Amino acid sequence: MNKRNIRTHLVKQLRRTAKGVTLMVSLMRRGDGDALHDIRVQVRTISSVLHPFIDMPHMKPLRRCLEPVKSWVRKSNRVRDTEAQLELIAELLPEPYPKDVERHLAQTGKALMQERASLAQSKSLAKLPRRVARLAKEADDCLGRVSSASLGKVIAQACEALLFALRNDCAAGLQEPEHWHQARIRIKQLRYLIEWFHDFLDQRYADFAADTKLAQENLGRLRDWQNLRAAMTEVPAMAVWLAGHAELEDELTRQASAAMAFLDQKLRGWE
Repeated sequence: MNKRNIRTHLVKQLRRTAKGVTLMVSLMRRGDGDALHDIRVQVRTISSVLHPFIDMPHMKPLRRCLEPVKSWVRKSNRVRDTEAQLELIAELLPEPYPKDVERHLAQTGKALMQERASLAQSKSLAKLPRRVARLAKEADDCLGRVSSASLGKVIAQACEALLFALRNDCAAGLQEPEHWHQARIRIKQLRYLIEWFHDFLDQRYADFAADTKLAQENLGRLRDWQNLRAAMTEVPAMAVWLAGHAELEDELTRQASAAMAFLDQKLRGWE
């Protein structure tokens, strides 16, 4: 592929994403409860697909434009973490709840709505679509200086680097929390890269990305459960209630362990 094809593909995807973010921001400002998650996925995808390029020469304008976009994701972390925890409770622990648990969940839900509304009306969210659109322009300008061979090589090397790191994480299994947490993040980054650039990569990359989806979900669910347990340590009623469902954590751990073992096996055959 020549550099025009790769660059045009990336810029076209960024512009399409900017339109999607514009729509999602509008929906979030009108109170759509699902919009935050969708915006975060879009923005994190952008960060992942641009990351391989930002340390190349002449990419300072791209790095400068990307930072406030990534900063917005960090600002939204607490709201999204609370959303994920409440969703996990609703999925794994259906009602009825003990009265004190029900009371705390109602309070948490109310506080979440207030924080989400505040985020929805923030200036940083209002600026987000323009910032994503500017990223498309800067990517077009900056990548225009890079040869076709270099662009293809950077994409392939980024995928291989993530696969190598993921292999080390999976070999460690669940024994070291940092490794399996990093494995979950790397799976996301790898999938975003492959999904955006699949036309410029061997088919085996797309096949591997498809195989990782369930593993990512299972690792994410265990992470959400552990975050929930940690967040509730100072709420006695919740802490006792969650501790009484140890079988759920055991099952989530089993699923996550199976996911790591599955990925480890897949990666052993990767050349």
